[in-house]
Amino acid sequence: MNFSPKVKNVWGAIMASLFTLLIPLISYGDGEGGGLGTIIKNPLAFDDIGSFIQAAADQVRNIAIIIAVIFLIWAGFKFVTAQGNESELKKAKEMLWYTIIGIAVILGAWVFVSAIKTTVDNLRASDTYQVASIKSQVYIVKVI
Repeated sequence: MNFSPKVKNVWGAIMASLFTLLIPLISYGDGEGGGLGTIIKNPLAFDDIGSFIQAAADQVRNIAIIIAVIFLIWAGFKFVTAQGNESELKKAKEMLWYTIIGIAVILGAWVFVSAIKTTVDNLRASDTYQVASIKSQVYIVKVI
């Protein structure tokens, strides 16, 4: 059967409405508490946004370190293959310095995120021992 575009649009709207109305019945149909009392569990392993950001920063740092090692090896390879050619040596030195600067930026960002998370966590708690740990971490950041 060939339906007009108007009938197809109406039929599509009806199906979309039914589907939208049935989604809660499907999603709340099984689980703890049963029916509409279903408890949806947190699928992430993090209880707050700070822990999630810290874990994401850790993963970015890990990947960046792997990439930095690859660039360090590449820069070393460029030093070896330059064979005294001044322009190639200059390129290799620039690559090495940019890699070192990139490592410093990545580690600095990670330290910054860690310090912020620790500060926020310690502000939530009113324990004086945790406040002392903030001071020691700030001191470590200043030394580095």
